[in-house]
Amino acid sequence: MTDTPPTSLSPQPTAPPTALTVREITEDDLDGWGRAYSKGNFIPYRTASLERRRGVFEPGRWLGAYEGGECVGTFRGLALDLSVPGGALLPVLGVSSLAVVPSHRRRGILSALMAHGLGAAVARGEAAAVLHSAEYPVYGRYGFAPATRHGGFTVDVTASGGLRPDLDTSGTLREAARRRYAASARPCSTRPAGAGRAR
Repeated sequence: MTDTPPTSLSPQPTAPPTALTVREITEDDLDGWGRAYSKGNFIPYRTASLERRRGVFEPGRWLGAYEGGECVGTFRGLALDLSVPGGALLPVLGVSSLAVVPSHRRRGILSALMAHGLGAAVARGEAAAVLHSAEYPVYGRYGFAPATRHGGFTVDVTASGGLRPDLDTSGTLREAARRRYAASARPCSTRPAGAGRAR
């Protein structure tokens, strides 16, 4: 019996996978973290954004997933307050800046980042985690769901003192807004919308 050379179908030795580490980042990590975030979202990296990130950096809340010393996934936690009925404010975790570089997708990196970030929020006593996402179905596996489909505000311009009165201290803008409003205003009612209508 003779030895046959290995073919492409023969099992080949492979290097063991490099261990993945999820950890809180430091200010020194912001450049590599930003590059991973840009790469994961297919946007150009701008060195000017590094200074902006330094200005909003919250130690202990920003996470990076590292493989072989390189940042391959990002997570940014925000300290937010959520207003609830009765006027109370609850501390919550805002989830932002999630990204995994394309070469490392489908390896559980986002799940590892979310587990670390949400676990830290529980340890801090934060009541919930919130995020604003264009692709919210992706986050259903982590317990997120839409909180509302739409919302809106009604502002009484005359009672508020005009449109952005802080932009013009002379009152010119305020008076112009009042004149425009008075010219187009209709009598208003304090009844709730739909009250007293025939059905």
